[in-house]
Parts: sequence; structure tokens; C-alpha cells
Amino acid sequence: MREVVDEVANPSDEVVYLVDYSYNLAGRLETVADANSLDPQYVAGFDYDDNGNRTALDYYLDGTLEGNTYGMDYTHNADNFLINISTDSTTSGAPVFIFDANDVGDIDGLGRLTNADETLYPDTATTSHTFDYTYDMMSQLTSGKASNIDGLDWIREDFVYNKDGNVTDCNVVGSDSSVAETDYSYTNSGDSDIMASAAGDGAFTLSSDLNGNTTKLPTSSANDTIEYNWDNMRLSSANGTPAKACISL
Repeated sequence: MREVVDEVANPSDEVVYLVDYSYNLAGRLETVADANSLDPQYVAGFDYDDNGNRTALDYYLDGTLEGNTYGMDYTHNADNFLINISTDSTTSGAPVFIFDANDVGDIDGLGRLTNADETLYPDTATTSHTFDYTYDMMSQLTSGKASNIDGLDWIREDFVYNKDGNVTDCNVVGSDSSVAETDYSYTNSGDSDIMASAAGDGAFTLSSDLNGNTTKLPTSSANDTIEYNWDNMRLSSANGTPAKACISL
């Protein structure tokens, strides 16, 4: 088993708390724990099948491996495609979530998700959604439709791509005939195009370094930064005022 400890620090580089990540022999994440005491408080644990697919995610509500949990179970088909997600809780009255793509045709012959159903039981009410997806000959998503969204019977998002495979336009159409349009622009960085901004209903601006790594997100405040190491792996993220930094050791 391999362990990695991350430090979460304030702007003065004072460590606020430690997070301990443990991995199995295959390099897959097994547990996440608060490592600020001799008796670690476990946050989450993961299980996998023989093919490496995640089969369970459990949140430890009491901070121990033996206490109450709230988790998710995952099911994959013979081709290792995810076909079902459902909640699994030891706590009575916990919210229930079910995602199902197990019917014939829900996953096409190329392994693309084409249809799915989702059910939520947050309290006593039940909310259900159906999803439909279409793709072009390059397997790029061209349309995604969801039912029962924001009081509408359905909402559909349509996408257009340029010859390099970058999305250039996104149109959101509602069952009430409403339309929202967003156009995306890119800058060239070496051999790749980096999304720089969007205009229209979903306008935003991104900042990137010379290697194409995003250094500031659209919703970032002036104090939000993302830094990378020499290998383009994320080194730290700072958020908020005052900033809180997560540093990978």
C-alpha cells in the first residue's frame, strides 16, 4: 500500500490540516482520511473489481471503518461500461439516487451512452429524469436531451465542432422554445488549441500558462490561482479570501 499526504495551508503557509491518501498495489485510491491526529478520521473508501472498475464508494459518517456509511454502488457490463449507480446507506432515511443504463440499446456498439434514467428521492418526493444522447461519425456528442429540468418538460443542448474537434457552438433549447447560445474561441499553444473565452449567454474568459494549463477558472476571484510543477501536474490550488491552498507533496 502506498500513502500520500497533502497539506492544506493558509496564505501564510501555515498548515491548516493534513489529508492522507492510501492506494492499493495497482495504484488505485483506497481510502481518504483526516491525518491530523494519531487516530485518523476516515472520510471515504473505495472498492474495485478484478478489471479495475470502481464498485463502491463509501463515506464514513463516524470517521471509522466500522461505523455508519453513506455510499454508492457501481455496476459494469461485460465490456466494462458503467450501467448502474445506486446509493447504499446504513443510515435510515438517507437520500436515494439511482442511475440506470441497463436496457438494450442504452449503450451502443461503440460503447457510447445513448439513453439513461435517473431517479432521486431526496426526502419524500421523487424526481425522475430521462437522458438521450446523439453523436457524429467522430463520436463527438452533438446533442444531449434531459427531461423534467427546471420546471420544463425537457432541455436539449446541441453542439457544433470545428475540424480539429473543438466545440465552437453550444445552443440550449427548452421545451418552452427558449434558446441560449454560446460561442467558444481558442488560442494555439504548440500543437494544441486551448479554450480562451466564450461569448453569448454563457460568456467567460480563461487564463492559461505557456503549456496550456488552466491557471484561472471562469468563476475565479482575484485570489484564486492554480499552479503546476515541471511535469504539468497540478501542484497547488488557492481559493477564496483569505486563500486556502492545497499542496501535493
